[in-house]
Amino acid sequence: MKKIAVLFVSFLIFALGCDTENSNQASKSKYVNKKIENVNYSNIPDSILNLYQNYAGIIAVREMQNDPKLYESTIEIPSELKTLFYNSLCQVYNATYLNARDIVIEQYKIGVFPIPETNNFLIEADTSEIWVKTLIGNHLYSGNPKFDSLMQQFNLNFRNYYNFTGFTGFSFYSQNQLNLYPLFNSIKSINGVKSVFANSVIGDGNNITAEIFNDYIQLVYRYGFGDCPSGCIYSHYWMFRVYYDGIVEYLYEWGDPIN
Repeated sequence: MKKIAVLFVSFLIFALGCDTENSNQASKSKYVNKKIENVNYSNIPDSILNLYQNYAGIIAVREMQNDPKLYESTIEIPSELKTLFYNSLCQVYNATYLNARDIVIEQYKIGVFPIPETNNFLIEADTSEIWVKTLIGNHLYSGNPKFDSLMQQFNLNFRNYYNFTGFTGFSFYSQNQLNLYPLFNSIKSINGVKSVFANSVIGDGNNITAEIFNDYIQLVYRYGFGDCPSGCIYSHYWMFRVYYDGIVEYLYEWGDPIN
């Protein structure tokens, strides 16, 4: 009986390990080795390309949130994931043969709502700590090995020091878009740090969401209207599919009537 029990437990551990491995592999396979072909950037203004790079980073972090292990452990956004969404946005821009493209891009200028934040954050700190005092004085380094290492590794830049009722600390920004959640956890572990949080926008507005499928990327453009600073009352949507060979398909629209 003991041998049978041991064999059963060993099999169970092996099976669970395989399930975990298969789950991780399935998560990665959503974007690994997937790319949009035949993307033409030459017809897109540089200002739009820069904007789409930012949009793609935000969408990529949203996708990372669907994989808790990746989201909680990876600060740098996987380049292949960001590129996948970037090229998808570029292909919709290039699809000038679709009337719906003109509506979402030219008429309503729909972009990605900037949540989650990928660059700007605030650190509430204890000013009695020597490293905090040092940072207040020179802005470039703190003398705290862990904090300075994070600044250098992820290109974090000091922006402002604030000292007012309810908050004493700093604002920082990253030159590169980052998944800030695990970065915050690293910063919070430093003595003298009281809290770390994104310096993000509030309210609501236009947005683009994306979903990865085996044969295409599905993009939904949302036009929000009606008291959006408090949360848009009304929404209208357009759905596109960008296939991996570069072809763009417009599906349909739905939502509240636009006056």
